[in-house]
Amino acid sequence: ACANWGYHLSSANRDASSKDIEALLSVLDAFARRKLLEWIECMSILDLTADTLACVSGALLWTAAIKASVHNLFLDTKYFIQEFFVPISTMPLEVYHTALSWTPSSTAIKRLYKQSEASHNIALCNALEIDWENCRQTLECPDHLIASISLSSDGEIVVAGTTDGYVLVYNVNTGILI
Repeated sequence: ACANWGYHLSSANRDASSKDIEALLSVLDAFARRKLLEWIECMSILDLTADTLACVSGALLWTAAIKASVHNLFLDTKYFIQEFFVPISTMPLEVYHTALSWTPSSTAIKRLYKQSEASHNIALCNALEIDWENCRQTLECPDHLIASISLSSDGEIVVAGTTDGYVLVYNVNTGILI
């Protein structure tokens, strides 16, 4: 259930009654404010960190035009996961000890969890950045020179051709070589 709610959410009928939509947004808001970091940690333990981005994208679809505060929190969550994908996916507790500590200080996720730092027994330092950088992902290829690059039509995959004949395929959301 923790890995598939985003898929179900993005497939749900957006023409539902306003009462149903408000109830859904209320649940998303409560989840985001109370259990977001624990959910990311759980997904990492299950080796499903990449799937967190699909779930967050589902939440972003629902909150985009309706509830700005929740939308901003999920948008920051997307950037948070992308920025700290490697430490979170390899060591689940790094959600708290590394990622949150280095999250830019003006972001919704930092402000929310800074208030509840005592409950996680961590000390949050002041991040070096105030907001997320404009560059969301850097794809690294230290052993090859890139000759050409192409983005898939759905925007999910980047393919890079190297000068020595290799073809490298990257996941856009995670920056990981597939």
